[in-house]
Amino acid sequence: MKDYVMNEIEKLFNNSDYPFVTITANGETLGNYCTQSYQDIERLFEDMCRHELTINDISLKKIKWGDGPKEEYLTNTISLTNKIEKLKKELDDKRSALQSTTVAKQAADYEHYQFVQKKEALEDFVDHFNGTHDDDEY
Repeated sequence: MKDYVMNEIEKLFNNSDYPFVTITANGETLGNYCTQSYQDIERLFEDMCRHELTINDISLKKIKWGDGPKEEYLTNTISLTNKIEKLKKELDDKRSALQSTTVAKQAADYEHYQFVQKKEALEDFVDHFNGTHDDDEY
């Protein structure tokens, strides 16, 4: 079913006269999509599933820029892109810190394991030594 709907969305995008469209369904705007992006095909599919829509429920329209100039939209887009890049960098930093902490914990766990192994070996040696030597001999 997913493949069928994805293929239908791809056909719809391929038949569009515009590289960027606004998609509406049942009078509500779903969002803006790039008709040349496979990721947006997947995004539209997910949006359709979330809103329980069929391919017949949606329609594509050229993006309307509204009353403001295009430069304002482009500036907002650039601003959002910069914020996304900053958040991606922060996320990468957090992932790196998490990985570093995980490795440090593994090292500490390994050291603890080795310590316990040595302690048990020493206790076994002491028990064996005490068992083979009689304290009354001296």
